[in-house]
Amino acid sequence: MTTPSTSRVALVQAERTASVLLVGNPNVGKSTLFNALTKARQHVVNAPGTTVALAEGTWRTDCGDVTLVDLPGTYSLIARSPDEQVAADAVSDPAHDLAVVVLDATALSRSLYLLGQIARAGRPVIAALTMVDLAETRGLAPDAAALSGALGVPVVEANGRSGKGLAELGAAVSSALEAPSYVTGVTQRTKEDVILDRLSDAQELFDWVEAVGDAAVPPSVPGATFTDKIDRALLNPWVGPAAFLAVVWGVFQLTTVVAAPLMDGVARAIGGPVSDSLSAVLALLRAPAWLESFAVGGILAGVGTVLSFIPLMAIMFAAVSALESTGYLARVAVVADRAMRR
Repeated sequence: MTTPSTSRVALVQAERTASVLLVGNPNVGKSTLFNALTKARQHVVNAPGTTVALAEGTWRTDCGDVTLVDLPGTYSLIARSPDEQVAADAVSDPAHDLAVVVLDATALSRSLYLLGQIARAGRPVIAALTMVDLAETRGLAPDAAALSGALGVPVVEANGRSGKGLAELGAAVSSALEAPSYVTGVTQRTKEDVILDRLSDAQELFDWVEAVGDAAVPPSVPGATFTDKIDRALLNPWVGPAAFLAVVWGVFQLTTVVAAPLMDGVARAIGGPVSDSLSAVLALLRAPAWLESFAVGGILAGVGTVLSFIPLMAIMFAAVSALESTGYLARVAVVADRAMRR
């Protein structure tokens, strides 16, 4: 929807280059999107009065060049660090004309909470939906059109790596600069109220986030994955113990049958060539018989016995490490606990 500030935005743009904020949670693809939009036309500046670095670049859109500001990633406008304070101050600064809020499709509720706070601050926004491909593999992909309808602002699927949706995002920004769009369903607050974020206000925002999420994400019942089926089988009261015995037997066979030739090889090497070489050296040095017997039959034989166990220990530890990394040992604890309680 438009407000009386529409004319102000148009007047401002006639006099200077429009300034657009790129806002979002950390690790949602915001910087990748910024680099794709600005390419080499960017530089780093410090936020006024701070040492926090901001990336600024020129974004060429349908309405001309736009200054795009990549804000530090933040989860909320309630600042708890210098980076978050810079982001909160920029959102409330009237010098910026529009905010492009990056929404993570895999964690939509978290992104919507930040969007709701920005909307409360009275900032005109559009949304860029990222991580859609990853959300689709999890069955969580929101419908961009439904999300746009629930928010009342344009929502564009964008991928900074592939370039998908960048042209559409530029067109949406051009339209929003001419006719600003505001999020519906959220009551605008003063800056002080936004920062205060009282419990009642927070609950209102959570309710709004839930309603938007329900409208945008189609209900689905995710099917059990292959690993889920294996997990259920290994925790079955009857199959679990049998599987555990089979795994123990397999590890035993691995550490004995496979390790036996390696152990014999180490023993033969030490008892043969190494022992003969040491005896030859001692004979060359004319060492007494007792010293040769002690060195070859005592020290070398003892060390050889210890070394011959290295293949067995290496295979056993590798097998146990593999079982632990797959998470099977945690399942064994559950199966064993059931047996111990009987």
